[in-house]
Amino acid sequence: MKKYFSIIAALALFFAPVGCSDKPAEPTDPDDNGNEQTEDLSGADILSFKIVNGDESIEAAISSFEKRVVIVYLPEQAPLLLGAVAEVTLSKGATISPDPTKPMDYDVDNAFTVTSGDGSTIRTYVVGSEEAKVVNNVVKGWSKTYKSLGIADQIFDQGQSQIGWCDLDKFVTHEGSVFDLQGNKLGSLNTEGISSEWGLISLANDDKGRFIATFGTGSKDRNMVDTNNAGAIYIWADGWNAKPTMLYEFTEDEVPGYPQYYWGPSDCASLSASGDYAGDLVVTTLHFGDVAIEGIPTGLHNVMLFKNGKISERRVFDSRQRLGDGNWIQMISPASGSLDGPFVIGDSNTVGVGYGVFVRMEFEDLADDYALIGGVEDIPGWDPEASYPGLYGWGNYSVGHVKAFNWFTTPAVIVTSTYWEGTFLTILPLDEELAPIHSTEVVSNIHEVRISSAYVFNPADQTGYIVINVGFNSGEVILYKLSRTAI
Repeated sequence: MKKYFSIIAALALFFAPVGCSDKPAEPTDPDDNGNEQTEDLSGADILSFKIVNGDESIEAAISSFEKRVVIVYLPEQAPLLLGAVAEVTLSKGATISPDPTKPMDYDVDNAFTVTSGDGSTIRTYVVGSEEAKVVNNVVKGWSKTYKSLGIADQIFDQGQSQIGWCDLDKFVTHEGSVFDLQGNKLGSLNTEGISSEWGLISLANDDKGRFIATFGTGSKDRNMVDTNNAGAIYIWADGWNAKPTMLYEFTEDEVPGYPQYYWGPSDCASLSASGDYAGDLVVTTLHFGDVAIEGIPTGLHNVMLFKNGKISERRVFDSRQRLGDGNWIQMISPASGSLDGPFVIGDSNTVGVGYGVFVRMEFEDLADDYALIGGVEDIPGWDPEASYPGLYGWGNYSVGHVKAFNWFTTPAVIVTSTYWEGTFLTILPLDEELAPIHSTEVVSNIHEVRISSAYVFNPADQTGYIVINVGFNSGEVILYKLSRTAI
């Protein structure tokens, strides 16, 4: 059963009899004085009320004074209100109508009549629902330098994604070291079966914490991606210390829909993933950073859909967003394991202008992209020579990273970006109408660096975990916890 916040304390429940009865009260054993006792069947109250829909349930709050039952639900629980049955506890001998064991919609008010067992009391309860107000909590756990973690300073410059989860409570850094949630080193990533000529380039993970990475040429002797590098995508389906499985090896097959371009072996950079390797998994990598389609500068990205561990479909994502000459490697990140879900595009503007973040709600709809936020060039009176953290803190240096994810049922994005004096973290829903999950915060004084993040959600404690890799030289790793409180 899926776990949710406990909004009220659980009560002992049982199905109450439904219908009316004229049967007189049964006598009970005499009391200590020898007087015969009769059960009190005059009560007509709802003592507990819980709706059930499939394997999910929501406990309601009851006001006996107002004769009202309120089902307080979390936003993602709204579908449970439709076609639900109820488990109800009543006063001794009481009956209820209509029959709550029959499916009903609880997104509207429903009136229930409770009749006491002796027929002397009849009460009407109104059962309604109310969405709970929730507060998002983003708390910094710790920040540790590369030196204190015992990891190499030099990150792979254009791998773009330089950190990833390898379990719900373990992560991998840019050079293959594995750490727990406290930042204790556990060992090194198992690379059995991967060519010794290849090095670790980009890191990611699926929603269950299975580590995914690209290995290829170009990362052994220099920290820049070789534009002609060979490589492959691997997944550690059985844990970080087990032998990995190759998901896909890059070849020179033509790009679907763009016969003038080739997939080529230059695809190891800008890795992102969402979904479940055991179900539907979407993996994206960069194909070409600088191309023009119909005269419009754009970036092309490989998008691969895996079903139950096998590749099912591959497409090319034509971003039509090419902002400038900043960090050179554009990033796209899927929010789910569906090709029909939203994608986030992260790209540099010209150096000194800032980092841009765009959203495409449907894979093919190029015209429907919208800017979640752009750089600082549109701010009246902005002085490019002045030290300024950028519009809403996106940064004016130009380098950044996006990680799309689902915060319960809300598609959102983690944006890390850098500016002249430090590094930013911002967490936003993809719906522009919704408030930020976490307003911009300066998370590091290290600046003008490659920066990336990774996310995993642990259902056991209802907590999302974010690790941020800030680095180039003398970098650091930062852990954040993302949780909710119902109020």
